[in-house]
Amino acid sequence: MARSALATRVGNPHGGAVRTLSTHAPHPESIAPSEAEVLIEVNLAGLDAIRETFATLVPDVQRKVLRGLAQVAFDTAQTQVDTHTQTGALARSLRLRSDGEGGWIVGHDQQHAPYAGFLHWGTRPHIIRPREKKALRWPSGQGGKTGFVFAKWVRHPGYEGDAYLVKAADEAVKQFDAIVRRTEV
Repeated sequence: MARSALATRVGNPHGGAVRTLSTHAPHPESIAPSEAEVLIEVNLAGLDAIRETFATLVPDVQRKVLRGLAQVAFDTAQTQVDTHTQTGALARSLRLRSDGEGGWIVGHDQQHAPYAGFLHWGTRPHIIRPREKKALRWPSGQGGKTGFVFAKWVRHPGYEGDAYLVKAADEAVKQFDAIVRRTEV
């Protein structure tokens, strides 16, 4: 895969369900982090009430509503991703951008946070081995008594994951009516 993305897509109001999850997420052990591709697609047309409301809006208002939904998803994701950051790289990698087809993408820049997919979807327990060296090394201790720990391999217990982009998409859908009311005024 040439390009990777971890994203929530808010767009195309024609067809589909209110929240359609389209994911291509190979298991982390089978790929390098830069090759991971995860896409969460949110189409606003699954429920009859939303479809009818959205269809009655003029195209300019539809664009504004989609932008509002994307902004709610982005703001919610930003709030939730802040709970997972130590250095701030994950929060800084979160982006809101147009897909060029009238939709919006909320996702991570994989160049700045290649671990975002593993944090979002989780991992199974696995063994970590050094790739280019003979041993793994990480700092240990606090204050003036810092040192390093070395190991030929370690057992990672796995991580359940936190699907904060899915939660952000759900929050955007919940706020659909309020966004339409704000936009129509």
